[in-house]
Amino acid sequence: MTGRRLRALVADGDPAVRKLLRRLLHKERRFRLVGEAADGREAVALIRERSPDLALLDARLPGLDAFEALNILQIDAPPAVIFTGDDGGQAARAFAARAVDYLLKPIVPERFREALERARDRLDSGAETASSPARQTDGVALIVVRSGSRRRLLAREEIHYILADNADAKLFTAGGSLLVNESLGSLERRLAPAHFVRVSRSALINLAHVTALEAKSHGDQFVTLAGSTRLTVTRTRRAALLARLPSG
Repeated sequence: MTGRRLRALVADGDPAVRKLLRRLLHKERRFRLVGEAADGREAVALIRERSPDLALLDARLPGLDAFEALNILQIDAPPAVIFTGDDGGQAARAFAARAVDYLLKPIVPERFREALERARDRLDSGAETASSPARQTDGVALIVVRSGSRRRLLAREEIHYILADNADAKLFTAGGSLLVNESLGSLERRLAPAHFVRVSRSALINLAHVTALEAKSHGDQFVTLAGSTRLTVTRTRRAALLARLPSG
């Protein structure tokens, strides 16, 4: 799909939200809006008729909710989906349905752009080798990273968290840190989303090393990792993190 504008459809019962999404999409050169729906049944009809590459669906669409709408589509090539919601209550269900992302309302333009970037990467064919997922060897997920002139092979499980460092990223393990010549966004796309989650613009964590969550302020939280490292979880990332953590 590289080189062409990707087709996007918006479905939300709130005209103001549809207007915002329309405005945000208009600013994106890689996407073009091909339809708007106000309820689930209209969304199903438009997806069947216009075959969008991407659908932005309110989780609680009137009539049929987004999940019911997707279940009755019955088409060979369903679109990638970004769910939106007023709270994080549907986030776990969204990610179980292989959502590209889950955006909390009110929608933050920066998070919207990140979600579109993630959708574009999922949709584009012929992705670069650097964006390939971690591979399995004897049951261990491995990832190859470049640090200066060297290539390093790391087990996914040994990475505790990753921080953005300008255009590069710094990986932190129990044994120390490693600066790699790859962006945080690229690493996020390569590492299995079931195991890693972005908690802020500049931090990606391994869920296997989370030991505690605690309130901070203004809707933000702290996440504590093995080794007592504390990182901020921003309000807009909270639902995605909670959806991936074990309940109870």
